[in-house]
Amino acid sequence: MTTIPYVFIGSSVEGLDAAKAIQSNLQYCCESHIWHQGLFGLSGGTLETLVNNLDSFDFAVLCLTPDDLTISRGQEKKAPRDNVILELGLFMGKLGRERVYLVIDRDADAKMPSDLAGITPAKFTKPQKGNWLTALGPACTDIEREVKRLGCKSGHSDLNFIISPFVIGGNKVSIMMVIENRSSNALPPHRIRLKRGTKNHFPFKPSKENEPMLPTQFRAYELPLIDEESRTSFTPDIKAMVTNEDGTNLSESEMSEFCFDILLKDSYTVLYRSEELGYGLIKLIRHFSHFETGMEIIPSDVRAIFDKHRLALIDMHA
Repeated sequence: MTTIPYVFIGSSVEGLDAAKAIQSNLQYCCESHIWHQGLFGLSGGTLETLVNNLDSFDFAVLCLTPDDLTISRGQEKKAPRDNVILELGLFMGKLGRERVYLVIDRDADAKMPSDLAGITPAKFTKPQKGNWLTALGPACTDIEREVKRLGCKSGHSDLNFIISPFVIGGNKVSIMMVIENRSSNALPPHRIRLKRGTKNHFPFKPSKENEPMLPTQFRAYELPLIDEESRTSFTPDIKAMVTNEDGTNLSESEMSEFCFDILLKDSYTVLYRSEELGYGLIKLIRHFSHFETGMEIIPSDVRAIFDKHRLALIDMHA
């Protein structure tokens, strides 16, 4: 059976007419769930239930209808409900910007959070005769096009990682990572990110950047630690990752903030995510950023991190 995308539709109570029209317009390209259709049961908090269900959805559509009045810098303006803005933030953080869509009334002149500047919403005109299905048609056509283009979230959870630090001539220090695709799905063209908070780092150089990785295939990625021209200083990527803006070294808690992501190429859609791998890699990178001849290649505390997970860590010298 073909898996179809699962879409969350959020709105205020006042925006339910728009939400229902969106659900109806999207019925042939996905399965959708409006917030009031049994997602939040009789027990448990609303926020807790939503957070626990974020992983179930492939996309989210949020209707930002002007239901509240706010005063900003002395001016009274209409604005979306706070709970809908919260849902928007939760889904953007979980699914990425490409999989979350805003729907707004083009004539409402509502006050939007400044953080949404630069995001293009789908727009509709509030119907005069109550035909919400027709009014939301053009906006839903745009959303349907994106849902069909991106499809379901990738199920690439069955990946195997082999991490091989190596030292060449005492000057060149790199980390080689080999990924084996044990999934039954091909891994599309992608890039690797190490992320801490809002800072994105793309230090890995893939052996084949524009080709998918088929099931059972391997792909090698090199992370250079030493600048090849100077042969003495670390690359800008490494410097940015292992130190804070004030020049201090990362603390243990700060290293635990890193996350390892495999992203769809030219996109921020996450295909694979591991906080454990991010933490282990940054500890290994920090160790090699202070590497000197005679040091232990892989310290025991770093090895212990990798041993807890399905990660092979290999000593390799050249």
